[in-house]
Amino acid sequence: YSSETLVCTLTHVSLDDRSSYHGLSYCWESPNNPQSIVLEGTVFSVTLNLFEAMSALRSSTQLLVIWIDAICI
Repeated sequence: YSSETLVCTLTHVSLDDRSSYHGLSYCWESPNNPQSIVLEGTVFSVTLNLFEAMSALRSSTQLLVIWIDAICI
């Protein structure tokens, strides 16, 4: 993948597991101009503002666990 590609994994956890994560709150928008991420090896479309938020939060040196409703629900 290119360095600009957002590559994500999806992890299932028990509600009893008190894992640490960040909740991402953003404004839903029309799916005009969808952006692509790679989720579990599959191309997945997200809205532009979600893509921009994920791009701003990404780190090349740190694992970041984020709960995103459009992906997790």
